[in-house]
Amino acid sequence: MGASAGRRHRPAVPEFEHHLETRLWEIRREVEAGGYHWGLYRRFLIQDPKRREIRAAPFRDRVLLTRLRDTCHRSGGGIVQIE
Repeated sequence: MGASAGRRHRPAVPEFEHHLETRLWEIRREVEAGGYHWGLYRRFLIQDPKRREIRAAPFRDRVLLTRLRDTCHRSGGGIVQIE
């Protein structure tokens, strides 16, 4: 799964993937009903090579964002940046 690249050590990833089909259907139903609620971003600092603040979406949101990006890209819309 593209959303889990480099994140398999995070507890949310194996839990989500263990119940993958159920979680994907939950997301789909929420989006179709207009009731999907975005999670809170996690903030942390890195030093590589300069100090920067990073904000990371919850894994569940990353799954949806990855799917939206892939769908837009396949439909000929090119690369889409969601802010």
